[in-house]
Amino acid sequence: MASSIKLSRIEDLDISFKSLSIIEEGRSGKCNLSIIDQRMESIYQQALAAAKNMGIPSIVTDKLDLNVNFKSLQISPMVGYNPKKQRIELEIPFLFLFKKSDIIEKNELGRAFEKVFCSRVLTAEEFKTSEALFEFLSDDEAAENAKSFILHHEIAHIYYGDILAPNVSEDNSRKREKRADITAARFSGQAAAAVRCFTIVGEHIPLPNDGTTHPPMPERVAYLQTYLENEEKASDNSSS
Repeated sequence: MASSIKLSRIEDLDISFKSLSIIEEGRSGKCNLSIIDQRMESIYQQALAAAKNMGIPSIVTDKLDLNVNFKSLQISPMVGYNPKKQRIELEIPFLFLFKKSDIIEKNELGRAFEKVFCSRVLTAEEFKTSEALFEFLSDDEAAENAKSFILHHEIAHIYYGDILAPNVSEDNSRKREKRADITAARFSGQAAAAVRCFTIVGEHIPLPNDGTTHPPMPERVAYLQTYLENEEKASDNSSS
């Protein structure tokens, strides 16, 4: 069974279920791709390119499904293995599709954004997420670079087989997340953009330093800054 792209249906957004077959029809000129289709296709291709760059064989990526969740107001994707379907599921949150211009131009994504954020009262956590999102999107290039890093981070969990044994101790989970961060920095080349992203998230959505599955944001910023410094030193040594 080939890889697929699925867009979760959510009634109040008036967005229909979409699949890889619709994307394929758009490629062949049988129908016009919406901006959502285009962004889904772009992310899907980036995920496949990241996997190929890491040396993940096609026998694995052929099992990859991309799902866009319009119910989630989180910023980061999630990857996992579905043993019943024997598929790898990469879930992309609604906000991951956005660019600043979508809100300004009020295109398909911009209108969907308004329906999500303006049609109801946000919780305190959702409001903090929206603040982080606006600051994150303020620089288009940096935002897209950070998305590349984040996507490589999720693919790194496939590369190391983390998705096959998700239930580990919090300490081991944090070690896995750090390993995925460093791997993403290496393969995406976007550690600086990740530092900006994690700094913004840490300022708006502070997380506890203990008892979590991920390293705290200040720690992630610190070791990625160290990575950048080491890369700069290595570059200087090679050029001297």
